[in-house]
Amino acid sequence: MEETTPENTMNIDLRELEEGETIFTFEQTASDLDLKSGELTFVGPIRTTVRIHKLNDSLSASGASR
Repeated sequence: MEETTPENTMNIDLRELEEGETIFTFEQTASDLDLKSGELTFVGPIRTTVRIHKLNDSLSASGASR
């Protein structure tokens, strides 16, 4: 299992994944993600974790933000 923290972007190049599980962690602000709402207030960074499993030519992914 490999954990990767890409630059401040949520882009993942799936062609470069190795076999097995890779975990990506992103931390961004609401303004980084262009989130604007009169009803919501973000008091800190938004942390997103994505797990991608690669087996041969198959990919599966799951993720969560907090």
